[in-house]
Amino acid sequence: MQHKINRSEIEYFLTSELFHNAQMQQCFDDSKTLADAVLRYPWQQIEDAYNQQKKLVDFDLRQFVLRHFEFPMATERNNQPHPADLQDYIYDTWRLLTRQPDTIKRDTLLPLPQPYVVPGGRFREIYYWDSFFTALGLAEDGRHDLIKAMWDNFVFLQKENGYIPNGNRHYYRSRSQPPVMALIAQLLVEPDKQEVVQVLEQEYLFWMGSAADPRLPVSPRTVTLGDGEILNRYYDSQTTPRPESYREDRALADSLAEENRAQFYRNLRAACESGWDFSSRWLKNPNELTSICTTDIVPVDLNCLLLILENQLAMRCTHSGYSDKAVRYQLAAAQRKQAMQKYFWSQDEGMFFDYDVKHKTQSTVWSLAGVLPLYAGLATSSQANYVADVVATRFLQSGGVVTTLSASEQQWDSPNGWAPLQWFVVDGLTKYNYHDLANNIMRNWVDGVEQGYRQFNAMMEKYNMFKPNERAEGGEYTVQTGFGWTNGVTRVFLSKLKKQVA
Repeated sequence: MQHKINRSEIEYFLTSELFHNAQMQQCFDDSKTLADAVLRYPWQQIEDAYNQQKKLVDFDLRQFVLRHFEFPMATERNNQPHPADLQDYIYDTWRLLTRQPDTIKRDTLLPLPQPYVVPGGRFREIYYWDSFFTALGLAEDGRHDLIKAMWDNFVFLQKENGYIPNGNRHYYRSRSQPPVMALIAQLLVEPDKQEVVQVLEQEYLFWMGSAADPRLPVSPRTVTLGDGEILNRYYDSQTTPRPESYREDRALADSLAEENRAQFYRNLRAACESGWDFSSRWLKNPNELTSICTTDIVPVDLNCLLLILENQLAMRCTHSGYSDKAVRYQLAAAQRKQAMQKYFWSQDEGMFFDYDVKHKTQSTVWSLAGVLPLYAGLATSSQANYVADVVATRFLQSGGVVTTLSASEQQWDSPNGWAPLQWFVVDGLTKYNYHDLANNIMRNWVDGVEQGYRQFNAMMEKYNMFKPNERAEGGEYTVQTGFGWTNGVTRVFLSKLKKQVA
């Protein structure tokens, strides 16, 4: 039976003594399990029962939780047959990962009106930037209906929240993810041109605030640099443990002085907004998550995506007859491009790097984020030549391109590689006519994914770039299967490679 959920009821649950104790006593191995639970009864009824029963000598907290909550299953293939052909597997898996429009329940899920594709495993909800890479594969398989449905869901979330959250969970509403609506819009077959402009403008305002419209407050996601240039960073409005990683966050924070904990939580959350959770890019010490300083970093990849957004808005406003707006976005793009060249490019290293605004210096972390200026068309021909050489000689491995050159315990570092970055690098190199290198990366990635498929009978969230037939490690949770963006990028690469042979 459906009912109208009071969102404050969920907020009370997530900040309650019951939630805290159940997480800290590790009623479940994964903190996300409880954060995603469905309340069987109204929250006040559960809380009253808890306050009465917790005083009993034989009180069992885990059994209490199991009686009062329902728990969604992870997305797995289980005993379903696995096609021998990888392309057939991907096509078949779209059905497994597709969710129908949501019904209202007493849980943290933000109900969506249209079907959508989830990543898989513990990730049972839509994720913003994941969806672009998933959509690449859906387009290759002719599933434009699902791409349009996912676009409509993001438009719905934007209207409900003023921006697109990290995912459709209540606990994700304090942050977004890398802005990719301009990229998704390019995959729509018959877009509503006016709606696209409105959606992209709203996304831009979220990131820029008063820098785009003086009637708005200053956005905490903007950073003013030495000569008045404005670039962007990742941020989160909350300074508390993440509900989906509550126990892990509290355990780390307890080792810090109390006055440093709020900023620690914010930096953790900001790194989640980046999608790179976690990486040495955000850490003072690559092996100490407590050294995280995400909000001090001006990321090269985020600003590349915002440059693309500005250029898209300028082009779309021109075509729609909004000439004054088009000029403003053209100017904004030109200013960003100039600032990015100034702060991100290192002629000595022949690579683009993040910028540490606190210490007023470039980051020393070599990462594939430094290749996105090719994807965004920012790099000069000379810069692209340097970057291509760095990719070929330092990042390319037997399974594809490795995320960073920093070997650490974090999952967005060496030895791991991720589908989104393979796509950005391949497409960026192709734009500058480095076709042989792009093809080598695609072949290595597909070969590695096929090795993993034969080994694990599944597509994985991430891969070991040096040993693709071994299960990737690192991070807060075990590597997940499914997997939305791996399926999408691999599907496109398979198609591109087959066309070259034909």
